[in-house]
Amino acid sequence: MVFSGDFEKILLDHAARIGSLAKAENVPPNQLEQIIASLENSQDRENSVLICAAFAKRQANRLERGNKTALAIVEAMKEILAGKGGKEEARKLLGLAKWIKESLEDQRVPYQGVKNFEEYMNLLLSKR
Repeated sequence: MVFSGDFEKILLDHAARIGSLAKAENVPPNQLEQIIASLENSQDRENSVLICAAFAKRQANRLERGNKTALAIVEAMKEILAGKGGKEEARKLLGLAKWIKESLEDQRVPYQGVKNFEEYMNLLLSKR
């Protein structure tokens, strides 16, 4: 499925939010990988997204950390479904969120994370 530039911008903004929150909440590195892997729990492209959202929240509760990250993932999955997206778009978004978290390892991130991709880029540039 091909999406407009607006939808891709929405995905980028959600990825920046999720990745920055994961960094701020010190979510373990393998958690985003497990959440991405949860997309494979269903063959249905839409149900996969729902399962992923539930798994993200379950993991945050289980680990007693990453609640804001999990809620941001739930919000992003809801937006993907509203835009008629599915598993592929969720995988793309979460993969980018993982990269963003990794790119922030040497960065101080506000506890509330960043709001969008532009704010993420400004955060990166602020350390120069």
